[in-house]
Amino acid sequence: MGRFDAAEVSIDPWWFVVAFVPGGVAVLVQAFAWRRLMMQLAGGPVPLLEAFVVYLDGQMARYTPGKIGLLAVRAAAAPRLGVSPRLMLGSLFIEVLSWAGTGLLVGLSILACTSPALAAGARVWGTAAEDLQAIALSLAFAALVGLVGLCAIPRARFPDRLVAWLTSADGVSRRAEPLVPASLPLLHGLHWLCWAASGGVLVLGLGASLEVAGFAGGVLCLAVVLSFLAVVVPAGAGVREVVISVLTAPVLGASAALVFGLTARAVTLLADVACWALLHLVRLRVQQADE
Repeated sequence: MGRFDAAEVSIDPWWFVVAFVPGGVAVLVQAFAWRRLMMQLAGGPVPLLEAFVVYLDGQMARYTPGKIGLLAVRAAAAPRLGVSPRLMLGSLFIEVLSWAGTGLLVGLSILACTSPALAAGARVWGTAAEDLQAIALSLAFAALVGLVGLCAIPRARFPDRLVAWLTSADGVSRRAEPLVPASLPLLHGLHWLCWAASGGVLVLGLGASLEVAGFAGGVLCLAVVLSFLAVVVPAGAGVREVVISVLTAPVLGASAALVFGLTARAVTLLADVACWALLHLVRLRVQQADE
């Protein structure tokens, strides 16, 4: 139960549980997408379970200021996957390019499909809504143009120094292949649709209509990307909630928008922690079975 601006808002805990399901799937899909990228850059197999564990360790470390923890964990874990720290950092740059570009595109596409809800908000926001959409669309376009190039152009067309920095020695030898698998943006698109569904479920739990729930799911995608780009803030804490509250308040009300932002953060944190703990438990069981 939450109270804000004299309005009382409640959400049934079952809606929170249901929202956690697509949130957990989103985390695992993102981990799978990163492993697929690593396999393409390394030019060979990457252990599935160990890759997932390393990825989730990095996700937990992103809650440190400046995302330094994420970089440190990825680089330190390189030997466990049989790759170089340089390749790990290169994969992070490409991953962020795909993840952020598809996130903005999915979020904007959802908003475009929920025009009545968007129009209701636009009457309150005025030109700020158009400016925000233009900025987000420009960022998405720039990121996706770069990503399409990495997915379509053979690595032989890129400078040898760049290819050597982004790949392993085996990867360099596969000069006819692109640097990035075409499945990467598709998997990231699925990841964002899962988060949009999670956000929509939370808003349905607040009593909103299906269209407003869809709109809120799109806003959640945009807010997560924008908060991640706020590099100095641990996991975008506060930035995401402000973006969600500002953009959804005209259609949800100030109190419900605040509750939505806080519960969305809680679902994200719970999904990260649950997947991280589950994968570590599975790895421990596998190690015990091998002994």
